[in-house]
Amino acid sequence: MGSGVVASHAPAHHEPRRRELALASLPATTSRAVGWWLLVLCAMVVGMVLLGGYTRLTHSGLSMVEWKPATVLPPGDEAAWQAAFDDYRRYPEYARINRGMTLDEFKSIYYPEYLHRLWGRALGLVLLGGFVWFVVRRRISRAMLPKVLGVMALAALQGVVGWLMVASGLVERPDVSHYRLAAHLLAAFAIYAWMLWLALAILRPPRPGGTAAARERLRRPVIAVAVLTVITATWGAFTAGLDAGFIYNRFPLMGDRPWPDSLGPGSALLAAVEEPGVVQFVHRMLAWTTAALAVWLVLRIRRSDLPAAARRTAALVPLVVAVQFALGVSTLVLTVPVALGMAHQLGALVLLSAALLALSDLRDREGAAEAAHRRPLRGPGRVRAAHP
Repeated sequence: MGSGVVASHAPAHHEPRRRELALASLPATTSRAVGWWLLVLCAMVVGMVLLGGYTRLTHSGLSMVEWKPATVLPPGDEAAWQAAFDDYRRYPEYARINRGMTLDEFKSIYYPEYLHRLWGRALGLVLLGGFVWFVVRRRISRAMLPKVLGVMALAALQGVVGWLMVASGLVERPDVSHYRLAAHLLAAFAIYAWMLWLALAILRPPRPGGTAAARERLRRPVIAVAVLTVITATWGAFTAGLDAGFIYNRFPLMGDRPWPDSLGPGSALLAAVEEPGVVQFVHRMLAWTTAALAVWLVLRIRRSDLPAAARRTAALVPLVVAVQFALGVSTLVLTVPVALGMAHQLGALVLLSAALLALSDLRDREGAAEAAHRRPLRGPGRVRAAHP
């Protein structure tokens, strides 16, 4: 006496075929609206980095001692605030640094970290909501889809990295790991750079003119500056995490010499990432190297026969290098004022943006598959599904 139930599911071997047909129904080109969406997300990442810098410079990052991704509102009444404050007082930062802090003083360090996390959630919603909208409306091409999915995966990972960074400071030594701080910053830079590059590929077609060899002569120093910018920012995060910006506040000397007193025999490699004086020295040397590369780029631009528009875009890179160098020196000699520290961090993103913009203009025409910007057709897909 069986009650036979007939399965209504399609055979499993049809699933790969269905996925293939679904991908085939996507348009061949990406809508320009996707590029503008990516630029909005880039602006939100800039805001996220600035808020993160502010929380670091004001020592606000350890005020929220729990990770509750679903929480949107701050404590709603005095009892809730007191409970959050009591949670904070259980951790070493209160006992070692902020003992005697009042509830109002706690609120002044709670709000920056709260806004930092809230902004991150808003960014995630704009990223996920925009992705769903553009996929449903068939505005993202087959080639662009996996790239946007990669950005989303990295953004999800960034939330985990951020909490691991905070958790590293909720221990005996109430200061976050400078390695995790650097990882958190680099992840933000990677998300920003990836989205900006995709947006430029959609919105800025390759510019005609000049030979491939002429473009390559400018492309090499621009790539070198972009790579050095990321490496220098890494040591900037080490400098911030070790409070190394509060020592050797003279320039160009460090005390009475060009190098710190702590630079000597021993494990130089370990000192370069862990000893505050040596970390600051490495950060300085990387900045000088970037400046030298900028001079090399200027010489290449002067001798280039590329169109004036491409040369002007490339010339933005050494200009921003000069501004960023001046911001770094000012931040150091003035002992890291909050506003200058944030401006210096922003300068690194602006420099990376200038380099990516120049590289976008120096692309080969055949290397820009997303440069055609016709809007995808409305209505049902253009591929007719064959019956199994």
